[in-house]
Amino acid sequence: MNNEFELYNASLDFLGIKLDKNTFQDRIKLQKIAYLLGKVFKWKFINNFNFYIRGPYSTELTAYYYSKEHTLQTNVSITDKMKNRLKSLYFLKDLSVEMLEIIASLDYLQQKNKELDEEVIEEQLKNIKPYLDIKKIWRGTQLLKQFKLTKEDAVINMEDLKEELDEWDKASSEDFEKLESNSV
Repeated sequence: MNNEFELYNASLDFLGIKLDKNTFQDRIKLQKIAYLLGKVFKWKFINNFNFYIRGPYSTELTAYYYSKEHTLQTNVSITDKMKNRLKSLYFLKDLSVEMLEIIASLDYLQQKNKELDEEVIEEQLKNIKPYLDIKKIWRGTQLLKQFKLTKEDAVINMEDLKEELDEWDKASSEDFEKLESNSV
């Protein structure tokens, strides 16, 4: 899982998000952004998050950041595919701690209560955190949708995959034809 944490750090670098693990507000951001990116990239460490006062929180992630040899810098590079997905998430760096908490909390509650619709989840969050403004919760629901793979995204991904497979098939056919012409 340390490799996933390194990918997370590389993702923060790519997004231009600079956080200080020694400040409370930045530690909250580290947790919430890790949770959200973990969902996007299906990192295994996402399974280690539990719901706490400020939303999803991972003690494992905290231990990782506070390990003696670890800093928030990394030498790990991310793939072009990851970079392309991250480009759609640049808005993360501009979100407040409160909005990151709302988005991550909404998603966590949705995952634990998949049978409930979004209005019920919004009400649950409002009940758990009565200090949150309902308008911000609604805005959080809209932002959360940017993290979810839509049907349109799936179609685009399938088209990209088909194009790549077609290129491989073409290259394979050309190589086979060359082999046949050389053997005659």
